[in-house]
Order: sequence, then C-alpha cells, then structure tokens
Amino acid sequence: MHKLSKCLIFPLRMRLRCISMMLSFLVPLLVSPTSWACSCLAKEPSQYLARCDHLFIATLENINLDKKDGPVTQVTGTFSLPTHIFKGNPADVKGVINTRSGTSCDTFMQVGEEYIVCGKSDAKFTKHTMCGFTHTLYGDEKQRMIEQFSVEPSK
Repeated sequence: MHKLSKCLIFPLRMRLRCISMMLSFLVPLLVSPTSWACSCLAKEPSQYLARCDHLFIATLENINLDKKDGPVTQVTGTFSLPTHIFKGNPADVKGVINTRSGTSCDTFMQVGEEYIVCGKSDAKFTKHTMCGFTHTLYGDEKQRMIEQFSVEPSK
C-alpha cells in the first residue's frame, strides 16, 4: 500500500498531519535547488578588465575584526605584494573589507589564500562579497587569467 493512501485510513486530524509530513518531504524535490543556493555566475577575465581600475593577484596577509554592530560584523584585511598585475596600481588598494551578517551566504576571507583583487579608483578598500570581483582564486582561474592577459609575473 502506498504511503499516502495509508494516511487516508486515519482519523481526519491524523490524516492532515500525515499528509502535511508527506508534503514536507515532497516540496523540496519540486522546488529548484538553485533558488536556495548561494551562487553566482562565473565571470570571464574580460569582465574584470572592464569593471576594475586596479586588478592584480595577491595573498591575503592578515584580517582584523573591526567592529560588530548587532549581527553585522565588519572584517578588514591586507594583501601581500602582488604576484601578477593586470591593470592599474596595486598600491592604491589599501586592503579589503568583508561584511558578514550571519546568513548562510556570508563569505569568509582566509589568510594565506591567493585572491584576485579588483580595486576602484574612488575607493581605498575593495569589497569581498559572494558575487564580487575580489575573491579567492578557485581551480584554474589564476592560470586562465594569466593566459588571457599574457602577463609576466611581477618582480
């Protein structure tokens, strides 16, 4: 006998609970999982050149917890000297800011990780966000960017 049809033999109150429980397992299967995911579309290297005034690869050297205002925490960090410079002047980027609010989509900066850093001329700090242009390098992204821009490592 099917589980849902078993629910129908119970008294009304039990039937409603049983059906409710069955639906709670069924609904997640019917709803697209991407509507719950924290993800962004991949960016092409050319998008970085268009968006960033300063673009380089560097390692995050340190992070500091600057302030906590209720559930929101602001974290700042600084980068090492760049290993690759694609555009602009990395010295104009003083560091990175990450604001966390306690949601499942928060991003966390990792000391010692390599980052692609996108700075703007009108801001001393770049922002580290889930869908932003400053983020940890993943997979072959570093190699793809180096090949795309044909850049020699900085000395």
